Amino acid sequence: MPKVTKRKTKATTHKEMDINVPRGNGRIEYFKLVPALPKAGKPAKWKMTHLDPEGGKEKIVDDINIIFNKDSGWLQRQSEQCVLVFTIHKSRWSFAMGGTKNCIKRASKSHTDILHDIESTVSGNGKVLTLTAKNLGHSHEYVDFSFLASHTAKDGKCTIYQSKDPGMGVDRPK
Repeated sequence: MPKVTKRKTKATTHKEMDINVPRGNGRIEYFKLVPALPKAGKPAKWKMTHLDPEGGKEKIVDDINIIFNKDSGWLQRQSEQCVLVFTIHKSRWSFAMGGTKNCIKRASKSHTDILHDIESTVSGNGKVLTLTAKNLGHSHEYVDFSFLASHTAKDGKCTIYQSKDPGMGVDRPK
């Protein structure tokens, strides 16, 4: 009987990722972002992969849902936060103009950062984008955004591109 070998896959497909922030604490998650040049004049989908810091399986993610603990008291909510760290693993690319752009293309006006509880910082010579999300009340919002990154062509020309919109929910159930 011939020997059957299983193919190892580096990433598993996972459309949505729920991130639960523990009561009175914080949570840090890491992602690899692979930008892509536009196709036919439209933004391309950029591959976003969740990285397990313990060396487990990587997961391809389209949307992220951050869920804060419903039982947190007022004082605990002041220190709770979720930090998302995105790194670009592609030469000639770096985050630009703060790394993100809020998009208001969805039907509801609440699909942008109305509560202004998501902050972004670019560091690491443009290769690292850090998003910090908080939720001080008992609210839910869904934020459409695009990643912004610059690409330097071989001739030295630098152009800024945006990704298709991933989504991010920031929720604290009542």
